[in-house]
Amino acid sequence: MNASTILEWTRPPVGIVRVEQEFCRWILSNAADAGVKVRFCRYQRSTGLFTEADAQEVRARLDRSGTGGGKVGLVARCKAQFGRLRPYLPARLGAWLNSLARRTVEASRWAAAAGNRAFAGRQSQAPEPFSPGDHWLSLGTDWLMARALLRLKQQHGLVMTSICYDLIPYLFPKLVSTSAKRFERYMLDMAAYSAQVLCISRQTESDFRSLLRKHGVASPETHVIRLGSVVHRSPAASSPVLPFENDRPFVLFVSTIEPRKNHMLLYRVWRELSRAGKTPYRLVVVGMPTWGGSAFVRNIGRDPLVRDHVTLLDSVSDAALAALYSACAFTVYPSLYEGWGLPVAESLAHGRFCVCSSTSSLPEVGGAWVDYLDPHDEQAWVKTLDHYFCRPDLIRQRNDAVAAGYRPTSWSETAAQIHSLVLGPPQRASSPA
Repeated sequence: MNASTILEWTRPPVGIVRVEQEFCRWILSNAADAGVKVRFCRYQRSTGLFTEADAQEVRARLDRSGTGGGKVGLVARCKAQFGRLRPYLPARLGAWLNSLARRTVEASRWAAAAGNRAFAGRQSQAPEPFSPGDHWLSLGTDWLMARALLRLKQQHGLVMTSICYDLIPYLFPKLVSTSAKRFERYMLDMAAYSAQVLCISRQTESDFRSLLRKHGVASPETHVIRLGSVVHRSPAASSPVLPFENDRPFVLFVSTIEPRKNHMLLYRVWRELSRAGKTPYRLVVVGMPTWGGSAFVRNIGRDPLVRDHVTLLDSVSDAALAALYSACAFTVYPSLYEGWGLPVAESLAHGRFCVCSSTSSLPEVGGAWVDYLDPHDEQAWVKTLDHYFCRPDLIRQRNDAVAAGYRPTSWSETAAQIHSLVLGPPQRASSPA
């Protein structure tokens, strides 16, 4: 089991991190009963090799997950400080400093890795902890180590199971910072080294197979899995307290702050409602600002029409997140494109209906429990949200229906499904996808 992502992650988990965490948590508890010997490994960027990770280290990291604990490195601290400062800088200056910082970090990492590889070449290296025929499972940020994974397949003869979350950098390169060409290469590498690929939605499976068809590449076996939707509360978490003054009803939006998530739509909606003299519910946004998110943060802080109606929260623990879901009136999710849409499922699992986009995989997540709107139709969002703000009785009815009828998927169910697929006899297709 490749545990590289969770062993390096120091913040409250985002979707990809949560998937790896929850499977590791499940396999640590169930491996003995399943009669399976599980070993963990981690990727060493400095050498480009994998080393074995102790199960107790993985368990300790899981116990700290969702609390915001853990040691944070210098680069991560600098990124966090710059993220807080950037919204108040001129846009061009912020973009230039961000580009300079990224190039500097990449250059320093390249130099360090080259030096370490040169040094390692003169030292006796412990062999990587793999044997031919071992089953390999990786559920994290594999694009950071894709070439190393291709080497593992060629060098060790592993039976490799990978996961595909989405193809957004390839489909919508202007919405993300990742290189479209590099991501496309990663997808093709994944098809080459994987015996099977797990996809988190039918939409993602379709997008993945379409890319392979374009290149005339044979597809590995693919399976659609359904992600869990219950926020895990760490034993180390304290009693949940809302991390802001809850002086009126609020609507919750859980997402990293980036262009693809369409925060600017909600900014314009809340601004229009405020300008029309309507006091909207508070909008609570939970998520860290990432590439392209500074404009939204800057507008919220500077616009007198919305700054008293929007609350931004970062580094929220799992306990606080669960409390926010339970206390909100309902949730919103105006994303332009998703591989799944975990916050929509989490909202429903906490008995809160969601107003969300009608795009991509989101109807797979929400079914009949969600109001679907075009993420580009600003007036539809204004009218729908204003309608609910004026009808708290309707909000209660919608939430009561969700609480009574929606069946959430547990992370144990997701992990058990993954486990059965990994131990099955995966076979590669012989014809193009």
